[in-house]
Amino acid sequence: MARISTNGRQGRALLAGLGLLVLMGLGMALWLARAGPTVRVGEVTIDPRAPINPERTYRLILWEENVVLSGAGTTYRTFLEDRVEAFREVHPNVTVEFQLLPPGEAVNRLEGALASGQPPDVYGSLSPRLFDRNYQVPVDAFLPRARDGEPHFLPAAWEALTADGQVWGWPRWIRFITWAGRRSLLAGTGLDVDQAAQEGWTFPQALASLAQAGGGQMPGLLVHPQEPELVRSLMAAGGHGLMLQEGSLAWSQDAIEEVAAFLVAARQQTRMPRNLEAAARERVARFLQGRVGVITPVRPELAAHLLRTVPREELVLLPPPRPEGSPFHVPADLAAYLVFRQTPYQGDDQTRLAMELARFLIQSKDAWVSSQFPAVPALLSDQALWQREAPWPEATSQALLRWAEAAVTPSLDPDEAAVLRQMDDQVLAPWLARLWDEEAPSAWAAGLYQALLDQVPEPGG
Repeated sequence: MARISTNGRQGRALLAGLGLLVLMGLGMALWLARAGPTVRVGEVTIDPRAPINPERTYRLILWEENVVLSGAGTTYRTFLEDRVEAFREVHPNVTVEFQLLPPGEAVNRLEGALASGQPPDVYGSLSPRLFDRNYQVPVDAFLPRARDGEPHFLPAAWEALTADGQVWGWPRWIRFITWAGRRSLLAGTGLDVDQAAQEGWTFPQALASLAQAGGGQMPGLLVHPQEPELVRSLMAAGGHGLMLQEGSLAWSQDAIEEVAAFLVAARQQTRMPRNLEAAARERVARFLQGRVGVITPVRPELAAHLLRTVPREELVLLPPPRPEGSPFHVPADLAAYLVFRQTPYQGDDQTRLAMELARFLIQSKDAWVSSQFPAVPALLSDQALWQREAPWPEATSQALLRWAEAAVTPSLDPDEAAVLRQMDDQVLAPWLARLWDEEAPSAWAAGLYQALLDQVPEPGG
């Protein structure tokens, strides 16, 4: 009997102990739920929910790559000053010091600042990269979420900033390098211009239409003959990516030959002038005068100029054509705000405030900015404002939204970006000059493919 009683006491004690452990576990779970996940950046662990101290005076450094606003009636500097002042009205204990820099200079300065442990708090990039894991702060834990748990951003923009399961910047907009055409000169060529703008067009469709542009009495197409973007955009439109994939060459010799054959056929069939370089210098003037059907490549700043100088119903923006049978892809660039910590670390509240500044800047501001050139704001709630502000017809807005779904964006790897710039200058530009010298597409493709392999390894190599 005594033995049984002792076991009972031990059992009750054991149950009480287990109950205490359960309660402690529940308490810890509730505390963790309130505390939320932390973010590890280099040697620092950051609490995304750290309170901002209203008694502290904060100083945030903002660097931005300058955006050219052609014909917008204001400068990007003036517009940014207004938004920074609006942020200070919300956070009166914050001073924001910002600098606008040319994109190339800005990247060099950022890399130097990272080397010394003193990057800006926020960096507005037109070509975002994962620059340095020791200082760049992933933004996942700071991002607002929709009711269904998904982000408030275009999926393509969200995915473009994702690496290793983390998001490395606040998406701003996706913008495109396009082909620009005149509707009146493409009418009667058999091309459904609106369908081509929405869903893309193929190499055979482009050749057939451009050969008949303007009744066959003028050039159907003018290109910049040594612009690497001409080849890169056509390769990306064909589903072959932006040259590199995980550090290896993503282009095949056959795919390069298909693009080369298209360009050579376009020169022969669309009445390009013999002196392509002189024609390239005149291509914008000819387009404005209605003396060429289509020009390319058209960068966003040029497209913004055309949108304000060519009648709304006359200008059509087209994606680069693709080989027949290829899925619809559109080469694109992404803009984003990146957030960094410094050495010595300025505190979780400083980091959270930097995130608040980045989030504040993308709201409404980037909707208006992206309406100044062919771009789509990444923040879904801004798209209605973007459509109201845009100087183009509704059909163009719908086409751009479709392009955003099919966007092919650059890698976040900064080393890969450096290799691409080198290959543009040292390989693609000089080889493009040779293509127009009547070199056979097959021989040209073989030579270019080998020249590219000399710079980067083969796929899987």
